[in-house]
Amino acid sequence: MRLERVYTFKGFHKASVSPDNKLLALVDGSRVDLFDAASRRQVSSLERQNSVILTGQFSPDGRLIAISYKENQVSIKVALYDVVTGKEKVKLPVADDDWRRKVDLSFSPDGKFGIFSVETGQLLTTETHHGRGLFQDSELPSQLSDIGFSPDGRWLLTGGNDRTVKLWRVS
Repeated sequence: MRLERVYTFKGFHKASVSPDNKLLALVDGSRVDLFDAASRRQVSSLERQNSVILTGQFSPDGRLIAISYKENQVSIKVALYDVVTGKEKVKLPVADDDWRRKVDLSFSPDGKFGIFSVETGQLLTTETHHGRGLFQDSELPSQLSDIGFSPDGRWLLTGGNDRTVKLWRVS
């Protein structure tokens, strides 16, 4: 494998590429800037006042972007935004006051469900297009470190810093 640097974006600390490879989501402070990948020109910006955005992740169809952020230096939240309109569709409060916690974001392969985990062991799921919360489990490791769907969306794996991995059937 050979890598060739094509361009450097300065001032950003996280990045995500849309599934169709047409958009780049670059995170800087209180905003996510969306760039056209081919021209490298900014096409829009999603901003959260009084917040610091931690991560951004596109849904499999590229129509949504999930962002985790710390609000007012106190609590962590997750929101889903419509990529075209820039409007917030869903906001999920995370029951944790320690804004230093790691948050993982993942979508089911068909994009119908978003799943979000926090290091404290919280696991939140939501329907991505309706915003209904579906499931919350507190029997997870207190240091949840990873989540991921199987490619067919029938299984979910959760891993913890306590060296425990759980396999969940998705129905």
